Amino acid sequence: LSSTEDVISTFVKNEDECFSIFNYIQAVNQDCDKTIEEAVELRKDINKYRQEQMEKENARSTTMNVYKESLNEVQEEREQLYETAIEGRRTIETIARRVTALYFKLKCQDLNRDELSSKNNFPAQFQTDRKLTTIGGGEVSERNILNLMELIEKRSIQIVDAYFKQLSASNMSRRPSLILVSDALLLCCGSL
Repeated sequence: LSSTEDVISTFVKNEDECFSIFNYIQAVNQDCDKTIEEAVELRKDINKYRQEQMEKENARSTTMNVYKESLNEVQEEREQLYETAIEGRRTIETIARRVTALYFKLKCQDLNRDELSSKNNFPAQFQTDRKLTTIGGGEVSERNILNLMELIEKRSIQIVDAYFKQLSASNMSRRPSLILVSDALLLCCGSL
């Protein structure tokens, strides 16, 4: 550096380099500050979304627990209804056996079929016949039970009527209302 102009040119050159380095450092600092601010915002967003996810998961878990409880209640109710249905079927089977036994004991099968005008005068689409499958595999129809009971009623009326005719023919002094109907049925079943 022999001349002043060389010193000045070197100084200006160095000054320009320093200024450009200073500008570069300022730009890098601004980028760093911006990146730090973005990182802070991202952390806030991450925490916000994490909190939302936890709330959604808690809500989902609560909903699932409610549905599980409902499912358990429905399954318990279903089991109870199933047991009730089985019990009902057994009851109907018992009724059907007893009605059938009474039907044959009173000899209802001997009734004239013309007298058996049942209440089933409706068209087929209006007649309900709920069939219940028995445990043994046979079917017991509600209409069959009702029809048999209707025949038993008619036969019982015939038996009581025949008994009262027999009673009036024998001129017994006892009042017919004092005689038990079950005694009348037992007496007449063998004689008819």
